[in-house]
Amino acid sequence: MQHRHKHRPMILIIDDDNKEQGIMTSLLSEAGYRVLSAEDGETGYHRALFAKPDLILLDVMMPGIDGYDTCKMLRKHSRTQHIPIFFKTCKGDNQSFADGLETRA
Repeated sequence: MQHRHKHRPMILIIDDDNKEQGIMTSLLSEAGYRVLSAEDGETGYHRALFAKPDLILLDVMMPGIDGYDTCKMLRKHSRTQHIPIFFKTCKGDNQSFADGLETRA
C-alpha cells in the first residue's frame, strides 16, 4: 500500500521571547504545521533562506536586527521575497502599523 505524503505547511517564527515562541510553536504544531524558530533577525533570515517556509511570523521588537530590518532583508532576496510575513507586536499605535505596511511592500 502506498502512502501519500501530504505537504504540511511550514511556519518560521522569529521572536526573541522564548515563552511566546514556545506557545506559538505548541499551538501551530498541534494544528498540523511544521514549525521552525529563530531567536533573532539574523538567524531567522538565514533559516528562511535555507528552509523557504510558507509563512513567517515576525516579532517587530527584537535586539540587534529588529523585525522591520529583517523584513527588508527578506524582501530583497529572491528566495524569500514572496513569503507572506505577519508582524507580531505589542505596539498598537498607527505609526507602527504604517511602518509595517511600508516595510512589507
